Amino acid sequence: SAAPEAMKAYSDYIKNWKAGYFAREAYRGLAALQINNKQTDAARTTLRNMARADNAMQREGNQALGEFEAGEGKWSDAITAFKAAQSAAKTEKDSNAEALAKAWEGWMTLKAGNASEAKALLESVTTDDSLDDPDSTTDEIALSVAFPALGDTHFAGGNYQKGYDAYIKGAYYAWWARGNQEGRCLGRAYVCAKKLEGTDAKWKSRKEKLRTALALGFPRILQDSDKE
Repeated sequence: SAAPEAMKAYSDYIKNWKAGYFAREAYRGLAALQINNKQTDAARTTLRNMARADNAMQREGNQALGEFEAGEGKWSDAITAFKAAQSAAKTEKDSNAEALAKAWEGWMTLKAGNASEAKALLESVTTDDSLDDPDSTTDEIALSVAFPALGDTHFAGGNYQKGYDAYIKGAYYAWWARGNQEGRCLGRAYVCAKKLEGTDAKWKSRKEKLRTALALGFPRILQDSDKE
């Protein structure tokens, strides 16, 4: 197959030019192939090397490393990488990238079991009015990570109204950023509306609208949500 040849080409490039013009693509390409081939430790090393190669790749390398560790379920390693990505973004004065890393840190902090600290981190992203940059999609991606996780913190605390609001916004930003959380957010919002329908007639109609949307777009998620 072409994968070993591509791996060798990427590896050779990095060996010769660890911070070369195409190094960013080489590190990312090599890590992606290693992940596909279940070479977890090798992928981790590649992304660490990317973050260390030069200042210009520090943020992107740490962001990629954090997302990789998140996928491996290593919450505290992910948090460490996302903190490093934030400080690199601060140095670059890139507030969108900083918000993205902070949103991920908040989500991982929740996964690690610290809901109150997670909520503070996530709300510092979701309430940041400066995150509205027409020239960037990074801010929308940050919000598509932050709102669903914030919904989870509210839901876990039994605040279904705030949970509903966060999930609906999460679904919007996930759709906007072409993320994969849209269906999950609509499902969680539906469960929130179900829990609230005894309190006010508006929740019943919201529940029905969400039910229709889920039945059309995400039938499997609707099945799971109806079990709750």
